[in-house]
Amino acid sequence: MYCGLDFGTSNSLISVEHASQSQGPAYIAFGKQQNSEPSAVFYRKGHWDEPLFGQHALDAYLDGQEGRLLRSFKRLLGTKYFPSGTMLTSTKKLKFQSLFVSFIKHLKDTAEQQLNQELSEVVFGRPVKFSSLETAHKSGEADLEKVANLIGFKAVEFQFEPIAAAFNHEQPLQGEKLAIVADIGGGTSDFSIVRLGPDRKDDTDRRSDILANSGIAIGGTDFDSMLALRQVMPDFGYESEFGVKSLRVPNWPYVVASDWNRIALELYLPKTFFAMKKVLPEAKEPQMLKRFLKLIEDRKAHHLLKLTEEAKIELSDQDTAHISPSFIEEDLQIAVNREHFNLSLEDKIKLLVQTINEALSEAQLDASAIELVIMTGGASAVPIIQQTFLNLFPQAELSAENKMGSVSAGLLYDARRKFA
Repeated sequence: MYCGLDFGTSNSLISVEHASQSQGPAYIAFGKQQNSEPSAVFYRKGHWDEPLFGQHALDAYLDGQEGRLLRSFKRLLGTKYFPSGTMLTSTKKLKFQSLFVSFIKHLKDTAEQQLNQELSEVVFGRPVKFSSLETAHKSGEADLEKVANLIGFKAVEFQFEPIAAAFNHEQPLQGEKLAIVADIGGGTSDFSIVRLGPDRKDDTDRRSDILANSGIAIGGTDFDSMLALRQVMPDFGYESEFGVKSLRVPNWPYVVASDWNRIALELYLPKTFFAMKKVLPEAKEPQMLKRFLKLIEDRKAHHLLKLTEEAKIELSDQDTAHISPSFIEEDLQIAVNREHFNLSLEDKIKLLVQTINEALSEAQLDASAIELVIMTGGASAVPIIQQTFLNLFPQAELSAENKMGSVSAGLLYDARRKFA
């Protein structure tokens, strides 16, 4: 049986054929009736060889169980770090290939248990760029293919994630359209300019319809980090002063505390704690700095980022949101607002626009030629991102339904062409 597997930086999905193909793809449920599984693995102290996955991994970590949480690890594909690994303890090493094998096998096993059938063929989604390094494009795909083979997939194909989203949105079209697909995921943003239409959707080879691709390693986790650094960390002493010369408190620990991937590796080291404790006696805002020291001591930075992510989602529908980190102080309330969030993203958005223009230039097209904008990926719901596209393509129709599932659905349509 074939499937489409959208292995994402933040969340992963598997789509399979519905009993009636006319009803579209069916999605595998991963507990609590959710169609997606957080891309997270938690290695528990004393049970290092029995990791928890997805939401169970996040729940165990946030409940305070001791161990090591790894999240957003898709970004390791194609990098120099992938062949090495990380230390779980002073004596136990985890190879990153083993991390990927265990998590993707969990996805496959869950699907096979629900289907009571083996998944033998798969189309994986892949970003246009695994990282900013040119050498990462082929090696990232090779890394993932080896993992897929190790867990038992007998046939493995790949499709660009934005192209898969285009396949999904193509199904209801009545006429031909020139579209740009914007896949704003957790760790990467990919843009593709594609010809779509009812006369094309059954073609097995769509390479001639793909006019351009571009991508950049910027996504929703970067937006979370900017919101945390600019609007949450000031209440923990970020950019505060100390000493008679009013020097700034070191900012690097706050940058680390705002980055999900760096927290476990760098924030909880003794040198980080002592670097901040050293300035406490002369701090102009000692209470704020004490909050940050408690954040480190109690290992609660991921909890704070989780609250920040939830606030970011709230800002999609309202101008202001509130974070209540009661695990630091019982009555602590931190307000974040959309206007300041938008300003903090200016540099990231400039890079996104530059990458979009690269695709237009490659296709030798002006923005006015685009008739349809397809937005997919969880971070595409951020209002300033949607407004950016409305400004760039004011004459185009905007399609943003099924933001989370469109890539996985499109991968299934591609799997049907290749394996059915």
